[in-house]
Amino acid sequence: MLLVLTAVPMAMFMGAFLPAFAEMMSQAASGAEPSAEDMFALQARMMALNPLMTLCSLAVRTLLMCAIFRAVLTPEDSRFYYLRFGKTELLVGAVYLCLIILMAIVAVVGVLLLVAIGAVLWFASKGLAIGIGILGALALLVAIVWAMLRLWMALPMTFTERRFRFFEAWTLTRGQSGSLFLIGLLLIAIVFLMELLIGGVIGALVLAFLMGHPLNEQSITAFFQQPVSQWSAQLAPLAMVAGVVFALVGAAFYTVVTAPWAAAYRMLVPAALSEALS
Repeated sequence: MLLVLTAVPMAMFMGAFLPAFAEMMSQAASGAEPSAEDMFALQARMMALNPLMTLCSLAVRTLLMCAIFRAVLTPEDSRFYYLRFGKTELLVGAVYLCLIILMAIVAVVGVLLLVAIGAVLWFASKGLAIGIGILGALALLVAIVWAMLRLWMALPMTFTERRFRFFEAWTLTRGQSGSLFLIGLLLIAIVFLMELLIGGVIGALVLAFLMGHPLNEQSITAFFQQPVSQWSAQLAPLAMVAGVVFALVGAAFYTVVTAPWAAAYRMLVPAALSEALS
């Protein structure tokens, strides 16, 4: 299911993007510069598909999140490998979207306020304006992280109670900011190590491929000068393998960064959780 939700919009995106890209490559091979109209048309196609990609990304994240919540909070409910799509997923998805929108609004308003303050102070003292800007940016970052830590428990709370919960998480996490911050720091360290490992493996594979198949401008141009059907057919197996690997790695990655929050919620409300899930 996750692979389908990821692969279908990506295939639509590539289907709309590749023909125009191939045409531009052919023009470049013949020495002609792509026109502004061609560039604008390509950009318009990409922008038109952005909403679909965003919705599919939100759906995938919500499905994974709820599946992980089930595995941690209700491990006995393992039907369909914990993957479902129903009212609970819609509610959790709505909370997740509200969190993103709220943090984006806070960030934009904070940046605009800092810019306004900096512009006023600039005429009095450039050094003071820069200093206040740096301190203000750090304070804004701390405020956003603190708010996210306090409100993030709205996701498992909504999942367990099967009702839209948002600011109720603020009460639940009162006095727990330090512990939640330590969880966040630990997850950042784990994610950093995972990215180093995955990046190293991908880099080694790419290096091995390049050593066996040296690439240059002529070979790349010749490849894309073939009809689209030919070179896309050659790339299709690689794209399928990459899609499967991406889905598996993405699921593992999301499990690592989501499961600890479900476990933290279980420790915060053991009695209420037992009643909600009974």
